[in-house]
Amino acid sequence: MNRIGLVWKSLEVILFETPLSKAHLRVGWLCVAAIYLVGIAHWIWFFNRGDLNLVSYDWVLQGAFLNTLRDSQINGIIPWRWNEPFYHTADFLANAEVVLTPDIIALRWLSNSSFVILHTIVLYSCGFIGSMLIVRKYDSGLTTFVFFWLLFNFNGYLTSHLSVGHFAWLGYFILPFFFLLMFRFIQDSHSASSLSVTSALSMAFLLGALFLNGSVHVAVWCSIFMVITVCWRHTMFLNVLVSIIVGGLLAANRLLPAAIFFPPIKEFVLGYATFSDLLNAFTSLRNHDFIPFGTIYTHGEGWWEYDIFIGFIAFVVLSLCLVPALKLAKLENQLALFLQQESFYCFR
Repeated sequence: MNRIGLVWKSLEVILFETPLSKAHLRVGWLCVAAIYLVGIAHWIWFFNRGDLNLVSYDWVLQGAFLNTLRDSQINGIIPWRWNEPFYHTADFLANAEVVLTPDIIALRWLSNSSFVILHTIVLYSCGFIGSMLIVRKYDSGLTTFVFFWLLFNFNGYLTSHLSVGHFAWLGYFILPFFFLLMFRFIQDSHSASSLSVTSALSMAFLLGALFLNGSVHVAVWCSIFMVITVCWRHTMFLNVLVSIIVGGLLAANRLLPAAIFFPPIKEFVLGYATFSDLLNAFTSLRNHDFIPFGTIYTHGEGWWEYDIFIGFIAFVVLSLCLVPALKLAKLENQLALFLQQESFYCFR
């Protein structure tokens, strides 16, 4: 084999297979490090290199949150209430979307813009590690990791929400760990005792971390997703029940004040009006001032509430991959049922 053939073979191993040698592994880790740094550079650029004027959309609210947290640390006063109502209530700590993670200590020395970048990089790093663990779990190559990383980190759903000041949406980056724990729930459900204390408490602490970050929406979605999965795999019930109860108890200091002091929701806004709207959300880019069309968009929400852009190519690839994935899931369920039946007859 000539040199070109050797180079091509090495690239093929690094990009699509598990590294066969230390040299391949070293090059693969260098590529991963480069990808990680590209992501950090993207988010720094996304937030205008720290030169932010928090004066539009929900950034006004986030600026008030960060200023209050900074002042409370400098003055040594717990910020229970504002002097006057702002964004639904004057009870500051009753707002469950206030970020209360340990890194808010940095507000004593950083501007709001710098803290936004710092907090984003911290959670992006968590998401990057979680993405690597998922890809490693399935023994995938670098190409699979890059494809997953691009879709997970830079899709329109995340970037559009962050662009308008939905700062608590950064809890999205914890989702890889949520799905890793869901995989453990599925594995635990095959055993005679479906309750795994370690897995259930790990999921509860993850939900608690989401609530601590102010990511109430993400935590609720995760809880709903777990409840839905129980409909198909009943043996996960105890793990899901313990996770949600303990997670709710850990977040009681966020949930109870919000339930007491916030006004009740008068109406819910439904989803996409038509399937074509959903397809457009996946495949179309819109400006921030785009006015959505259709009867469902009469409540005044901006397009960022509907944007889930991943691009037409990625949409087609994921759609094609869904078919074999469903077939594989059906095959695994049939195999699990067969093994259960065999175990039953063996012990009769």
